[in-house]
Amino acid sequence: MEREDYLRRLREINPNYKFELIGEAFDFASKAHEGQYRRSGESYVSHPAEVSLILAALDMDDDTIIAGLLHDVIEDTSYGYERVTALFGEDVAEIVDGVTKIEKISYASKEVQQAENFRKMLLAMSKDIRVIIVKLADRLHNMRTLEFKSPPSQIRTAEETMEIYVPIAHRLGIFKLKWELEDLAFKYLHPQDFKDLANRLAQDRTSREAYIEKIIGNINEILLDSGIEANIYGRPKNLYSIYKKMTLKDRAFEEIHDLTAIRVIVKEVGICYAVLGILHSKWKPIPGRFKDYIAMPKPNMYQSLHTTLLSEGGDTFEVQIRTEEMHKVAEYGIAAHWKYKEGQRGISSGSDLHWIDQLMEWQKEMDNPEEFINSVKMDLYSSHVYVFTPLGNVIELPDGSTPVDFAYKIHTDVGNTCVGAKVNSRIVPLNYRLKIGDIVEILTAKNSPGPSRDWLSFVQSSQAKNKIKNFFKKESREENIETGKESLEKNLRKYNLTLKAALTPKVVEELLDKLSMKNLDHLYAALGYGGIGFRQILPTIREHLIEEEKTLHIGKSRSGGSQSGIRVEGLEDLQVKFAKCCNPLPGDSIIGYITRGSGITVHKSTCTNFSKGSDEMNRFIEVSWDMESSILHSASLKVIGRDRPGLLNDVTTVVQNMKFTLTGVNARVNNEQLARIVVSFDVKSAAELQAVADRLKILPGVVEVHRL
Repeated sequence: MEREDYLRRLREINPNYKFELIGEAFDFASKAHEGQYRRSGESYVSHPAEVSLILAALDMDDDTIIAGLLHDVIEDTSYGYERVTALFGEDVAEIVDGVTKIEKISYASKEVQQAENFRKMLLAMSKDIRVIIVKLADRLHNMRTLEFKSPPSQIRTAEETMEIYVPIAHRLGIFKLKWELEDLAFKYLHPQDFKDLANRLAQDRTSREAYIEKIIGNINEILLDSGIEANIYGRPKNLYSIYKKMTLKDRAFEEIHDLTAIRVIVKEVGICYAVLGILHSKWKPIPGRFKDYIAMPKPNMYQSLHTTLLSEGGDTFEVQIRTEEMHKVAEYGIAAHWKYKEGQRGISSGSDLHWIDQLMEWQKEMDNPEEFINSVKMDLYSSHVYVFTPLGNVIELPDGSTPVDFAYKIHTDVGNTCVGAKVNSRIVPLNYRLKIGDIVEILTAKNSPGPSRDWLSFVQSSQAKNKIKNFFKKESREENIETGKESLEKNLRKYNLTLKAALTPKVVEELLDKLSMKNLDHLYAALGYGGIGFRQILPTIREHLIEEEKTLHIGKSRSGGSQSGIRVEGLEDLQVKFAKCCNPLPGDSIIGYITRGSGITVHKSTCTNFSKGSDEMNRFIEVSWDMESSILHSASLKVIGRDRPGLLNDVTTVVQNMKFTLTGVNARVNNEQLARIVVSFDVKSAAELQAVADRLKILPGVVEVHRL
C-alpha cells in the first residue's frame, strides 16, 4: 500500500486526524518492515496500514491509529520501545509494547501456557484498553487474509478466533468487529454450512429486502403521524448468528423469520418508550420477546429496547429502539465510550467493565492454571441473568445462579456468613435457580461457621466457587488433609479400590507432577478444600491399572450378593475380570471364560473376540449379574456429529445433567469437519448407558452414537 493511498482512505473515514504525524508513522513503519512480505505477496506494511484503518472506522484517537501502524515494529524489527517513544510519545509506545507482550493464545496449547497468555492479556487491558482493541483489529485483518495460509493453520486460527477473540469483542461491546470475526471463523470452521447458508440467503434476498422496506415504510409513516422523527433502517443478521440459532434450536432455515433486525434511532430516551407503545398498538408483540436493555444495560454497556412483532401476513420481525448515543455504543462498544484523560488509561470505575477487574482478582488468587482458564472461559462464554438487590441495584450473574452466587457477588463476607435467602420476599432454598427480575435478599449470621462444601455442587459462578474453595483452603490444613483423604477413599471404594492399590509410587509421582504439588498431603488438602476433584485424579489411576486389569474377588456365598456384581454357579473363590474388548455392563447377556490362570473373564455373549470351537467349549462357564449390586462400571460412548461451536459442551452437559460422573473426554475433528467425541462416565447398568445415548442422539448436528 502506498502512502498517498493510505492517507486518502484514512481521510475518507475521518478528516480530523493529525495526518502529518500519522504520515510520519506510516513512513517509519514502511522503513522498519522494509524487505518483509506477507504470504499474499504484498509488502508487509499493508497489514499494519489496514489494521489502523479498521481502528479509524471505530473512531479511535490519533495515538491508537499510530499504534496500529506500529504494532509489529517492536516484535518484528530492530526498532525498540525507546525509539518509538522518542518519535511518537509514551502512550503510543505503551500500546505497541502491550500488543507485543500478548503472545498468540492457542486453543490447543497447554493449560499453563494458555493461562499465562490470558494473564498478559488481562494485565494489558487493565492498563490501557486500547491494547486489546488494537489486538482485535490485528486479528480481524489476519482473518480477512486467512486464505493465504495452509488449511491446518486456517483451522487453528479460526478456532482461536471463535474461542477467544469473538467472546472478548462481545464483552467489550464491539459488535462491528465481533460479527465479522464470527462470520470469517464460521467460513473456515464449517465451509459447507457457510456456503449453503450464504446461497440460501442470496436466493431470497430480493423478496426479503422488499418485505423489510415495506415494514420500514409503515413504521416511518405511523411515527411521522405521531410527530416523531426517527432514522429507520434494516440490518441483516450475520451468517453465524443465523447458523447458531438453527443448530441450537434445531430449526430449518425456513423456520428462521427474523433474518433482519429493524433499528429505530431517535434523539431521546423518553421517545424510545413512546415508539415502543406506538409499535405495540400497530402490531401484536410476541409474548416473552420484549427486553428492556435501557433500564438494565448489558455488561458491555449495550442499551436498547427489543421487541418482536407479528406482521399482517403472519411473519415475525424484530425491532430495536435506541437513541443515537446508544446506537454508537451498540456498534463500537468500549471504543465509543473511551475518553482519554491524563493519568487515566485503564479501566475506569464508570466503564462498567468490572469483569476485567474480576478476572484480574481471580488470576491473583488461583494457583491452578486449569482452574483459572475454566473461570475465564465461563465468564466470557456464559449467558447471564439479571436480578435486583432490595435497594433496586442490578446484579449480573451467570445463568443458573443461586442465592449463594448472589451473596458472593455482593461481598466475600456476605457469602461466608450466608445462612438463608429470600427471593421476592419468600424464603427459598440456597440452591434455588434465580430468574430475571428476581429481588434477592441474603440472610446472614455473625456466628455462622462459614460456607458448606456442599455449596460447590450447585453454585454456578466462578467467583462463588473460588471464594468457597479459598475459605476451606485457609482453614485447618490438618482438617483438609483428613477430609480429602476420606473423600478419596470413599470415591475409590466405588471402584473396589483401596488407597494403597490406587496410589502406587508411580501414580503418586505422576499426579504430583501433573497437579504441580509438592507431596501427597498437598493433594489430600486440595481434595479437602475443593481445589481439585476426584475426576482430575481418576484418569491417571486408570492409566496405570489398565495393563493389569482391575480384578474383582468373588464372595463365597452362592446365593447372596457378590462383591464383583457377578454370580458364578458352582464355583467359589475365583478371580473375575471384565473383558476390555466388549466392556459388558449389568443387563447385557454375558458368558464367562476360564483363563489359564484359573480366573474368569466376563464377555458379552455376542463378543466376537473369542471362538466357541469344540476345543474351547470346556472353558466356557455360565455366569450372571447380581442385580442387587450397586457397583459402578466404567462405560464410554462415541458421539459423531457435524463439528460446531458448543458441541463438546452440549455432550458433556447431557451426561452431567443426568447425574453421571464424567471420568474422561476426548475429542477430535477430521478433514470432513466431523467431530468424534468419546465421553466416559460411570453407570450401574447397560440401561443407564442407553438412556444417555438416546439423549445424545437428539442433539443438533449429532449423526450417530456408539457404545464402546
